[in-house]
Amino acid sequence: LNADMNTARANAARIYDGEAFGLFDLNPTARPHLQVVTVRRCQAVDAVSDAGLTALGLPATYPNGAGHAICQPIGQRVFAAGHTGIAGRSAALPGGEELALIDQSAIAAVHKRHTFDDWFLHSPTP
Repeated sequence: LNADMNTARANAARIYDGEAFGLFDLNPTARPHLQVVTVRRCQAVDAVSDAGLTALGLPATYPNGAGHAICQPIGQRVFAAGHTGIAGRSAALPGGEELALIDQSAIAAVHKRHTFDDWFLHSPTP
């Protein structure tokens, strides 16, 4: 889950990094929609602050320098410990934050789905 609209936009565009085509090359009906959800207060592990990264054994440069081989065992430990998810720095947007939600029951409400044009092109940037 993306913490804000700018992070969601950056993640949508990042999917096509290095590809022969980009987000705007897709058929308009195939472009990503945005689903807004409300998440209950939960026990997410901190992978945002420097102290949280240190506790998890991640480099201060995270998410840079921390690929799947480093992150997957951490995710497995977090899951085994019964945490709801991991709040982390976004790889798509410096300063952006994301929530890797392990326990889907933490979603309290699902709100309106927004079309690509509505959320990506026409919604205000915070």
